[in-house]
Amino acid sequence: MYEEDRLDKFERKAQRWKEERIEKDSERFKVVQGVFDESTLMVLYKFLSKGILEELFGTINSGKEANVYYGKAPNGDEYAVKVYRTVASVFKRIHEYIQGDRRFKRYKKNSYAIIYTWARKEFSNLKRIEKTGIPVPRPIEVEKNVLIMGFLGRDGLAFPLIREAEVEDPDKQYKSIIDDIKKLYEEAGLVHGDLSEYNLMFDPDEQQYYVIDVSQAVLASNPRADLYLYRDITNINNYFEGLGATTVSRDTLFKQITGMKPSPSLALDVEGN
Repeated sequence: MYEEDRLDKFERKAQRWKEERIEKDSERFKVVQGVFDESTLMVLYKFLSKGILEELFGTINSGKEANVYYGKAPNGDEYAVKVYRTVASVFKRIHEYIQGDRRFKRYKKNSYAIIYTWARKEFSNLKRIEKTGIPVPRPIEVEKNVLIMGFLGRDGLAFPLIREAEVEDPDKQYKSIIDDIKKLYEEAGLVHGDLSEYNLMFDPDEQQYYVIDVSQAVLASNPRADLYLYRDITNINNYFEGLGATTVSRDTLFKQITGMKPSPSLALDVEGN
């Protein structure tokens, strides 16, 4: 009887939550109706029933692959809830970063399986990176196409991207990020693959950056890891040179990180992409 009462209570709570969110964010639900399908809603209800998620609010960020929402845990902890789009337009791009990863060899090639694998890949990468001490969102839970992470911000206000913030000491930040690229490679065995001023959030008060969007990060053993690493270095150098920082040549950095001289073709490939 207790379990039945508990289930009834949850179902009422979930239904109220759904109705309230649709009423308060009706326009947003129309915009993301391709994301918030019945399967996604059931995942969110599951997080609600497990006491992981208590509330879900508006969009923090909207991208081609996912929308990120502001959420809260029952204890008041702030969360970022990332809901990956289950649409065909993103499949080809993400397949490039999954193939060759021994951790996800057996995923099915249908659309939903690819997106679910993509979400698990980001969760796995976050856990792996967090262990090195590199600042990233804290991984909380993942289910199907929904990933819950620690919120990067305060009181519902997200930190800006580094490109939108005032960086007081570009040389210091540059050196720290380069050190973390090296640490990512050596300790986590990963290459971010899309590192730039668009994938670094920044706390302007603490002058602290956070590495985000690590779903595409690949193992250092990946056949394309050298290309991705060289591209990451190029992006970071270009950005910080624009801030007036003194940078190290990308060939020198590549050798310092990998222990090998970069192939002459890498520069051509990066410039061609």
